[in-house]
Amino acid sequence: YTVAVSAATQKFLNFIVEDRTCVFRWSYSRVYAVGFRALCDAFLRGSCRTAADEAATRAALCVGLGLDQAAVWADAASLCEEAAGLDRQQLLATEEFRQIAAAQGSLKYTYTFGVGLVMLMRAVGETELSPPPRTVTSGITAWCTALDLRFATRLASDYTRPLSIDGIGRFDFYSESGLEDASLVSIGQEGSF
Repeated sequence: YTVAVSAATQKFLNFIVEDRTCVFRWSYSRVYAVGFRALCDAFLRGSCRTAADEAATRAALCVGLGLDQAAVWADAASLCEEAAGLDRQQLLATEEFRQIAAAQGSLKYTYTFGVGLVMLMRAVGETELSPPPRTVTSGITAWCTALDLRFATRLASDYTRPLSIDGIGRFDFYSESGLEDASLVSIGQEGSF
Protein backbone atom coordinates (compact mmCIF):
# COMPACT_ATOMS: atom_id res chain seq x y z
CA TYR A 1 0.00 0.00 0.00
CA THR A 2 1.59 3.24 -1.12
CA VAL A 3 0.31 6.55 0.13
CA ALA A 4 1.38 10.12 -0.42
CA VAL A 5 1.30 11.99 2.87
CA SER A 6 0.59 15.66 3.42
CA ALA A 7 3.33 18.07 4.42
CA ALA A 8 1.84 18.22 7.93
CA THR A 9 1.89 14.41 8.25
CA GLN A 10 5.49 14.36 7.02
CA LYS A 11 6.45 16.90 9.69
CA PHE A 12 4.95 14.62 12.35
CA LEU A 13 6.72 11.56 10.95
CA ASN A 14 10.03 13.44 10.83
CA PHE A 15 9.59 14.56 14.43
CA ILE A 16 8.90 11.03 15.72
CA VAL A 17 11.76 9.48 13.77
CA GLU A 18 14.18 12.20 14.88
CA ASP A 19 12.96 11.97 18.50
CA ARG A 20 13.76 8.27 18.55
CA THR A 21 16.89 8.06 16.41
CA CYS A 22 18.76 10.94 18.08
CA VAL A 23 18.92 9.01 21.35
CA PHE A 24 21.99 6.87 21.75
CA ARG A 25 21.25 3.51 23.42
CA TRP A 26 17.48 3.94 23.31
CA SER A 27 15.42 1.14 24.83
CA TYR A 28 11.76 0.34 24.32
CA SER A 29 9.26 0.39 27.18
CA ARG A 30 5.51 0.18 27.46
CA VAL A 31 5.54 3.81 28.67
CA TYR A 32 7.03 4.72 25.27
CA ALA A 33 4.21 2.71 23.65
CA VAL A 34 1.58 4.77 25.51
CA GLY A 35 3.14 8.00 24.28
CA PHE A 36 3.62 6.71 20.75
CA ARG A 37 -0.01 5.65 20.50
CA ALA A 38 -1.27 8.95 21.96
CA LEU A 39 0.79 11.02 19.52
CA CYS A 40 -0.16 8.88 16.52
CA ASP A 41 -3.84 9.00 17.50
CA ALA A 42 -3.73 12.79 17.76
CA PHE A 43 -1.59 13.76 14.80
CA LEU A 44 -2.33 11.08 12.22
CA ARG A 45 -6.09 11.30 12.66
CA GLY A 46 -5.75 15.02 12.18
CA SER A 47 -3.64 14.86 9.05
CA CYS A 48 -4.31 11.70 7.04
CA ARG A 49 -6.99 11.87 4.36
CA THR A 50 -8.59 8.49 5.06
CA ALA A 51 -8.61 5.81 7.73
CA ALA A 52 -6.74 3.54 5.32
CA ASP A 53 -4.03 6.19 4.84
CA GLU A 54 -3.79 6.58 8.61
CA ALA A 55 -3.40 2.83 9.13
CA ALA A 56 -0.78 2.56 6.38
CA THR A 57 1.14 5.54 7.79
CA ARG A 58 1.12 4.07 11.31
CA ALA A 59 2.35 0.74 9.95
CA ALA A 60 5.12 2.39 7.93
CA LEU A 61 6.22 4.48 10.91
CA CYS A 62 6.47 1.37 13.08
CA VAL A 63 8.49 -0.45 10.42
CA GLY A 64 10.78 2.56 10.05
CA LEU A 65 11.43 2.58 13.80
CA GLY A 66 11.92 -1.18 13.98
CA LEU A 67 8.78 -1.65 16.06
CA ASP A 68 6.09 -4.31 15.83
CA GLN A 69 2.88 -2.29 15.51
CA ALA A 70 0.62 -4.94 17.05
CA ALA A 71 2.96 -5.32 20.03
CA VAL A 72 3.22 -1.55 20.55
CA TRP A 73 -0.56 -1.10 20.51
CA ALA A 74 -1.06 -4.11 22.80
CA ASP A 75 1.61 -2.82 25.20
CA ALA A 76 0.03 0.63 25.31
CA ALA A 77 -3.45 -0.79 25.89
CA SER A 78 -2.31 -3.21 28.58
CA LEU A 79 -0.36 -0.56 30.52
CA CYS A 80 -3.28 1.88 30.36
CA GLU A 81 -5.61 -0.88 31.59
CA GLU A 82 -3.20 -1.68 34.44
CA ALA A 83 -3.04 2.00 35.42
CA ALA A 84 -6.83 2.37 35.55
CA GLY A 85 -7.93 2.32 39.15
CA LEU A 86 -4.41 2.49 40.61
CA ASP A 87 -2.83 5.35 42.50
CA ARG A 88 0.70 6.70 42.01
CA GLN A 89 2.37 4.35 44.49
CA GLN A 90 0.61 1.28 43.11
CA LEU A 91 1.59 2.11 39.52
CA LEU A 92 5.17 2.86 40.52
CA ALA A 93 5.28 -0.57 42.20
CA THR A 94 4.40 -2.40 38.94
CA GLU A 95 7.04 -4.38 37.09
CA GLU A 96 7.18 -1.81 34.27
CA PHE A 97 8.08 1.01 36.63
CA ARG A 98 10.40 -1.10 38.77
CA GLN A 99 12.43 -1.76 35.59
CA ILE A 100 12.55 1.96 34.79
CA ALA A 101 13.73 2.76 38.33
CA ALA A 102 16.29 -0.08 38.13
CA ALA A 103 17.92 1.69 35.18
CA GLN A 104 19.26 4.07 37.85
CA GLY A 105 19.05 7.21 35.80
CA SER A 106 20.52 5.73 32.61
CA LEU A 107 17.16 5.74 30.78
CA LYS A 108 17.37 8.02 27.76
CA TYR A 109 14.62 10.60 27.39
CA THR A 110 12.52 10.95 24.29
CA TYR A 111 9.56 13.27 23.85
CA THR A 112 7.42 10.21 23.12
CA PHE A 113 8.40 8.53 26.41
CA GLY A 114 7.61 11.80 28.22
CA VAL A 115 4.14 11.93 26.68
CA GLY A 116 3.52 8.34 27.79
CA LEU A 117 4.68 9.10 31.32
CA VAL A 118 2.44 12.17 31.60
CA MET A 119 -0.54 10.26 30.19
CA LEU A 120 0.00 7.61 32.88
CA MET A 121 0.39 10.28 35.58
CA ARG A 122 -2.99 11.64 34.56
CA ALA A 123 -4.50 8.13 34.49
CA VAL A 124 -3.71 7.68 38.19
CA GLY A 125 -5.08 11.07 39.16
CA GLU A 126 -2.11 13.44 39.17
CA THR A 127 -3.44 16.94 38.77
CA GLU A 128 -0.54 19.26 39.61
CA LEU A 129 1.97 18.17 36.99
CA SER A 130 4.04 21.29 36.47
CA PRO A 131 5.24 23.40 39.37
CA PRO A 132 3.75 26.79 39.98
CA PRO A 133 6.59 29.26 40.56
CA ARG A 134 8.32 28.83 43.94
CA THR A 135 5.85 26.38 45.43
CA VAL A 136 5.52 22.71 46.18
CA THR A 137 7.03 19.90 44.16
CA SER A 138 5.16 19.06 40.98
CA GLY A 139 3.88 15.63 40.05
CA ILE A 140 6.50 15.45 37.31
CA THR A 141 9.30 16.15 39.79
CA ALA A 142 7.92 13.62 42.27
CA TRP A 143 7.64 10.89 39.64
CA CYS A 144 11.08 11.56 38.21
CA THR A 145 12.56 11.47 41.71
CA ALA A 146 10.77 8.20 42.54
CA LEU A 147 11.99 6.63 39.29
CA ASP A 148 15.50 8.13 39.43
CA LEU A 149 14.93 9.88 36.11
CA ARG A 150 17.21 12.83 35.47
CA PHE A 151 15.04 14.74 33.06
CA ALA A 152 12.31 16.34 35.20
CA THR A 153 13.10 19.84 33.89
CA ARG A 154 12.91 18.77 30.26
CA LEU A 155 9.72 16.77 30.84
CA ALA A 156 8.09 19.73 32.62
CA SER A 157 9.11 21.97 29.72
CA ASP A 158 7.68 19.54 27.16
CA TYR A 159 4.48 19.28 29.22
CA THR A 160 4.00 23.05 29.37
CA ARG A 161 4.91 23.51 25.67
CA PRO A 162 3.59 20.42 23.89
CA LEU A 163 4.35 19.46 20.31
CA SER A 164 2.65 21.69 17.77
CA ILE A 165 2.71 20.96 14.06
CA ASP A 166 1.56 23.62 11.64
CA GLY A 167 -1.40 22.38 9.66
CA ILE A 168 -2.50 19.87 12.32
CA GLY A 169 -2.49 21.51 15.73
CA ARG A 170 -0.95 21.30 19.18
CA PHE A 171 -0.93 18.15 21.30
CA ASP A 172 -3.25 18.39 24.30
CA PHE A 173 -2.90 16.04 27.27
CA TYR A 174 -6.52 16.70 28.29
CA SER A 175 -8.45 16.64 25.02
CA GLU A 176 -10.39 13.59 23.88
CA SER A 177 -8.92 13.99 20.38
CA GLY A 178 -5.40 14.65 21.65
CA LEU A 179 -5.32 18.01 19.88
CA GLU A 180 -6.04 21.44 21.26
CA ASP A 181 -8.90 23.37 19.71
CA ALA A 182 -7.41 24.77 16.49
CA SER A 183 -8.80 28.24 17.25
CA LEU A 184 -6.55 28.37 20.36
CA VAL A 185 -3.31 27.48 18.56
CA SER A 186 -1.05 30.25 17.32
CA ILE A 187 0.96 29.09 14.35
CA GLY A 188 4.66 29.68 14.68
CA GLN A 189 4.68 29.80 18.49
CA GLU A 190 7.45 28.25 20.57
CA GLY A 191 7.19 24.48 20.48
CA SER A 192 5.87 24.33 16.92
CA PHE A 193 7.47 22.12 14.32
